[in-house]
Amino acid sequence: MKNILFYAAILITFTCSAQKIKVQNLKLVSYDITSSKNLEINSYSTIDQYGRLNIFVNGNHGPAYYAAQLSDDEIEAVNKLTAKDLQSFVKTKKLSAGMHYAGDRDFISFNKSKNQNKMCFIEPFMTEEFNDVINMLHDKIYKQDDSTKIKKFKIDFINIKAELYMQGKIDNFLPKKELPPSR
Repeated sequence: MKNILFYAAILITFTCSAQKIKVQNLKLVSYDITSSKNLEINSYSTIDQYGRLNIFVNGNHGPAYYAAQLSDDEIEAVNKLTAKDLQSFVKTKKLSAGMHYAGDRDFISFNKSKNQNKMCFIEPFMTEEFNDVINMLHDKIYKQDDSTKIKKFKIDFINIKAELYMQGKIDNFLPKKELPPSR
């Protein structure tokens, strides 16, 4: 009986001291707009209230679903996104002269205190603090460890694409995807 109480006390201590996620309904989407103006979702991830990252990746081998648990340090990093308005993480809204962007676009959305925060972005436009968090999440998303595969979960791609189009019109400063000129 003493052992049970001892282990229960340890479990309660870890539960109480564990980092709590401050955002609700966090979505992180990596997407591309093709030359024919179609929107293709490359990855879609959510974080639940326990810090579990649910991942959809449309990779070279087709669609796959994964899960990863965020550590306390990673949850603390994600919580930094709630410290200020998302737009304050934007450091510039245009590429330097002669620069071209050929990468994917990203979208982040979450609720904090009943307010929804969302934004389309590309890494070169964002602050280092913001990119550190996003890159940490991308490392987990694109790890694609077979031992973390899960069953397919429901994703409403039609509504997500509509949300991406709408937010893209608001965040209309993102450059068109283009390769640098050939020499």
